[in-house]
Amino acid sequence: MRCEAVSEAIGSAGEDAVMADGGHVYGARAERERRYVEVVARTSADGLVTPLEVRWEDGRRFRIDRVTDRRRAASLKAGGAGMRYTVRIQGTETYPFFDDNRGAWFVEAKREPGADW
Repeated sequence: MRCEAVSEAIGSAGEDAVMADGGHVYGARAERERRYVEVVARTSADGLVTPLEVRWEDGRRFRIDRVTDRRRAASLKAGGAGMRYTVRIQGTETYPFFDDNRGAWFVEAKREPGADW
């Protein structure tokens, strides 16, 4: 899976919005939504959870190369909160969240064009 596919599906940490005509809007953020996904994770004997792979709804799989941070945080782009993991997938930094209330993982996915708000 190429790095562009990661950015297209999950998004990257510091991504700016791109206008429909291809122009770049610096400082503006692409619209995001909370998208629940399947995550393969390892839990150590002391309860430390380490995500290993994100499985997208269309069957694509993104292996997590490295977890660089984990902390409780709010998703400012898509709403919600939980344990936020800073991970690298094919050189792209992104943030999967574990939603404690729902017991499920979500990502800040790009909103589909024309999707209802």
